[in-house]
Amino acid sequence: MVGNVDDLQTFEIVVTYGSQVEVVDADPATAGVQVQLGQYLLDNIENVVVARNEVDTTNRRISFAATILPPPVISGSETALFEIDWQAASQGTAALQFQTVSLFDSSAGQIQATTENGTVNVSATASAVSGQVALQGRDNYGGVVVTSDSGTQTQTNPDGSFSIEGSSVVQVQLPGYLSAQADIQSRLQSQSGGAADFQTVSLGGITLLAGDVNTDDTINILDLAYIAMNYQSTDQLADLNGDGQVNIVDLALAAGNYAQDGPLTQWQ
Repeated sequence: MVGNVDDLQTFEIVVTYGSQVEVVDADPATAGVQVQLGQYLLDNIENVVVARNEVDTTNRRISFAATILPPPVISGSETALFEIDWQAASQGTAALQFQTVSLFDSSAGQIQATTENGTVNVSATASAVSGQVALQGRDNYGGVVVTSDSGTQTQTNPDGSFSIEGSSVVQVQLPGYLSAQADIQSRLQSQSGGAADFQTVSLGGITLLAGDVNTDDTINILDLAYIAMNYQSTDQLADLNGDGQVNIVDLALAAGNYAQDGPLTQWQ
């Protein structure tokens, strides 16, 4: 945040952070790790030039530099220049310290500023859960809905990876597939030797089985009948492998999983 400033146009900020947290990548489609632009910059994105947006995860350093082309400039009340989405890594207090703060006005004159360092506290009751989901019959594993016991939701990346906060149970669902479930507490205890201290829990990977088109978490004659009824159509639900057409491959996938039930729990 920057506040009580007049005519701010260009800035560079470098801040370091403690080992108790990691930065969640705001733009997975771009190489490296980035932070999110602040709302003011997003609102004026057509006039914003970002010169640097990178997170050095080895040295735990965030570097962000940008300029705002005229006419808009930042003046007055507090404005978020960029936002950081934190993921907990271990219990404790992570120190946030400014290494560089360079502010310039629209005449290239330097603006003097004072800084206020901060902290991020990670409590013992939190847990960060990561895992990877594969979809039988598909190459793209993105879009699978992951829900934690706290009500937090996220979706898998194209490679099936996900990360979410939770302390008890994680549910994984996608129409056309049996659901999956993970008991976080049992994983937490097995990875910590029974201790209740915070740690990042890795669930491993699981493959969702194709064929549950009526989402009752079982693959039976009703699912096969639906696929057969929509044979050679473009029905998205019956198109289990997502190739744009309901054909023999979709029918074979469901038939091969006949009588299988969810939720699946065999994470590896």
